[in-house]
Amino acid sequence: MKLKEINRTANVAWTPPSHEHIFLATGTDAQQLDATFNTSATLEIWQVDTSSRDLSMPLQASIPAPCRFHGLVWGPRAAECEHGLLVGALENGSVVLWNSDFIFNSRGNPLVSETRHHSGPVRTIELNPHQSNLLASGSSGGEIFIWDLNNPSKHLTAGSYPAPMDDISCVAWNRQSDVQYIMASTSLSGRTIVWDLRASKPIITCSDPSKRSKCSAVAWHPDEATQLATASEDDANPVVQIWDLRSAHAPVKELRSHTRGILSLDWCARDPSMLLTSAKDNRVICWDPITTDVENEIVTELPSSNNWVFEVRWCPRDPSLVATASFNSGVAVHHITGAQEQLSADNESAGFPRRKGSATITHAPKWFKRPVGASFGFGGKLATFAKDKVTLHSVTVDRSVVDRARKLDEFLVAEDTATRVEFCQLMGKQAQDTAEQELWQCLQASLHRDQRRALLKFLGYSDNVGKEADKLLEAQSPFPQDPGNMENHGLTHPEHDLFGQHAQGIDRVMCQALCAGNFDGAVDVCLRANRLSDALVLGMVHGGDLQARVQEAYFARKKSSLANLLKFILAADWAQAVTQCELSAWRQTLALLLSYADGTAFPALASQLGYRLQHSGEPESMQAALVCFACGGNVAAFVDLLCSSRPATTREATLHDGQSTVEMALVLCKALTLKGKPYSLSEQLCDLLRAYTTHLASEGFLELARNILQPTLAGTQLPDDGPEHMLLKRIECALSADPTPVVLDGPLANYVNPQAQQQQQQQ
Repeated sequence: MKLKEINRTANVAWTPPSHEHIFLATGTDAQQLDATFNTSATLEIWQVDTSSRDLSMPLQASIPAPCRFHGLVWGPRAAECEHGLLVGALENGSVVLWNSDFIFNSRGNPLVSETRHHSGPVRTIELNPHQSNLLASGSSGGEIFIWDLNNPSKHLTAGSYPAPMDDISCVAWNRQSDVQYIMASTSLSGRTIVWDLRASKPIITCSDPSKRSKCSAVAWHPDEATQLATASEDDANPVVQIWDLRSAHAPVKELRSHTRGILSLDWCARDPSMLLTSAKDNRVICWDPITTDVENEIVTELPSSNNWVFEVRWCPRDPSLVATASFNSGVAVHHITGAQEQLSADNESAGFPRRKGSATITHAPKWFKRPVGASFGFGGKLATFAKDKVTLHSVTVDRSVVDRARKLDEFLVAEDTATRVEFCQLMGKQAQDTAEQELWQCLQASLHRDQRRALLKFLGYSDNVGKEADKLLEAQSPFPQDPGNMENHGLTHPEHDLFGQHAQGIDRVMCQALCAGNFDGAVDVCLRANRLSDALVLGMVHGGDLQARVQEAYFARKKSSLANLLKFILAADWAQAVTQCELSAWRQTLALLLSYADGTAFPALASQLGYRLQHSGEPESMQAALVCFACGGNVAAFVDLLCSSRPATTREATLHDGQSTVEMALVLCKALTLKGKPYSLSEQLCDLLRAYTTHLASEGFLELARNILQPTLAGTQLPDDGPEHMLLKRIECALSADPTPVVLDGPLANYVNPQAQQQQQQQ
């Protein structure tokens, strides 16, 4: 796709890749005249702004040149020349150097030097890509000079040119740093000579066996030190030949599609599979000289010109840009990846069919490919690549999470209570606040063999009632006794009066009623005499309705906390107790449920109390609700409330809270499993469990993740095709694979998994 154009017939040179902005220098071409026969020459610098949709390029600077150009190169920046030196090969045999800083600033004399040592027009010049102060130039009569731009007044010859003397059409330096002293030259005679400048002599000559090539250009392979390409200007044989100097008797490949002689050749330094040619047939073709597929040798084709395209150049900074120079049509800048769109449109609008291979780019340019890259895989694996090498690494980032997970794994497999309790104590010490510490104490109590007693102790109710009573009795006077129990009515030994024959007063009446079997009458007498203890004993002996009547009378007369508590215990209506108790007395209510409620009903009652506390909306009630859910073994409610009460604001906080929640939930599940009770995992807990074990797997600890996930899922009724079981299967599959780190060298297609190869050999 054409981006820019200017009406100039000129040689072109791009700014070096080190420049921040892209500029294009043009020097008036020596091979043309206009209708006025004007022979003046100009060196101009243009700005290439690809962000602008305008086809024109702003002219940045312009100076007159002493003569017209056959070639132009732009050197890299130096200490004394920020924008680099411009070097021109002129028609009068001169090699001229300009300081581009002075050209841009329009101050001072930009001319650095002008030397005329060639006997004829300088046809070609090129800077050494590794030593930018070295310049090669070629002229008629086989003249090849090597210039040191630090001292341009002197030059060296490449060596003695083998007869016959040819007019040099192109010179090119080898691109590889270890053979930067190697240079190639070519001529219209068809001979391409490779020079060793250390010995100042030619070392090998390549020529078309058919003697039909008139070489106009030569270019070295960007990566291979022994390969080069030549282009033939002969209209009868317009061919690009690829040579390998290890077998230079004939070209290893020929590229044919031009219909007339090829004038210019440029091999992309960033992608060896892209080589540009321009020819007298007005076409510019981008070839793939590496492919063995003849059908795809042409990568793409630029829009054709209305005259010969005598020069084509890749942009060093942005290889997607290509500059072309043609007679009459001027200088144009194209985008290589958009070339096929405009070409197809131009051909179709003109009534021409699409050329084969030019409608689309056959492959993405190499500069589109990432030179290096990395990708994380499941199980803490990191795959990195650079060029043709792929390496698999095992990566662990968050060591603290893994260390805690190991402790959890030890807890889950422990057979003794001491190890389990030790884990809860350790987690309690690491707790961030007292509320979390209290939860770990509650979970620790739930793991004891005598869970009821441990939980009561956690709630603050111990079995040391006798010791506490002794302290109170020592500090206070004796408790008042029931008056009825103090009467002996003058009997020295009342215990010998078995049937009450010596009893007097109320005792005599009660004894007579009892002897007659009249329990109701005896109880009535006791109640009227306010002898409650005797009435309770009589009611207990008789049982039935009488016992209930006595208890009712007792509670009606006794107004104390103890009496209220006894009434609750005797009524055994724990559902009502849960719904009607004051929330501030949740701890006492939970203790009563632990002590007196039926074992099968306790989990539901404790959860009901927890829900009342949760729905109260009071912040202090949330912790109490968590304790109730933990005591009742309600894993789902425990996790949901715990998550909602921990609004994490950072990734670290989210990770810590998630791990702590999973640990508490799994301890609670373990406690239920030890008691043979089922449990269910809420959706939120499933999400947390998956995230936690996936994090462990991503750290490379697959076995640890499996050990945590597998026993937890075993106690649930989750579907086998659910995400939790699928994650477990994925972990087990990864564990069964070859765990050995792998380094792949060379093309990936040649890699064979060692484990798979061993299995094939066994078969």
